[in-house]
Amino acid sequence: MMLDIKFKLISCILFFQFTSCTVLKKTTVTNVIESEKDVVTEKTKIILATNSKSRFDSLQPIHSKPLELGYREHFFSIDNADMIQFRYSILLNVEIEQLANLSLYKFIDNWWGTPYRMGGTTKQGIDCSGFVNQLFSSVYGMVVPRNSSAQHHNAMKIKKDQIQEGDLVFFKVNSSRISHVGVYLRNNFFVHSASSQGVSIASLTSAYWSKYFAGGGRILNN
Repeated sequence: MMLDIKFKLISCILFFQFTSCTVLKKTTVTNVIESEKDVVTEKTKIILATNSKSRFDSLQPIHSKPLELGYREHFFSIDNADMIQFRYSILLNVEIEQLANLSLYKFIDNWWGTPYRMGGTTKQGIDCSGFVNQLFSSVYGMVVPRNSSAQHHNAMKIKKDQIQEGDLVFFKVNSSRISHVGVYLRNNFFVHSASSQGVSIASLTSAYWSKYFAGGGRILNN
């Protein structure tokens, strides 16, 4: 719930910055960035100076470019960052350079808020394993099993401190068996389709998800 609120607040901030940046571009801001290549601690100020386009539907995901399958920016830096990367760097509280896999975050943005539906595989409703299946197919070009139990069985088991972006995180929610799955992002955050919020981002450190966490898994590209 808090992450969903934070997501909307970030959208509101971006909306204000985009619609106001022409006026505010030359105003004095605390700790104004002297160079575009400085460390990314002033993300919102960089956004302020880079684009003056209004976004009327600011509470909806940003789609600035078509999804590129398997996209990797090998020489990624703040100079060529996409607005989606700015948005998720704030949401995940990480530096923007850590979000080089643009296609992953475009996919998440495209599916954000899709309602949960048991057995669903479309934008009308999707369950946790169906979302993982769609993500791996679209972003990584890989086929994974359709249900969370089979995904857990097929994945190489890894320790919590070894989990990386793109790995799976498994949960046993009120069950002795794997009953939920998500895809790890950064900084203990993962994306999933939750019964309460649909496609959204949650934290492994939250009281709820840490209680049911059952391990990580890596899908190997054979």
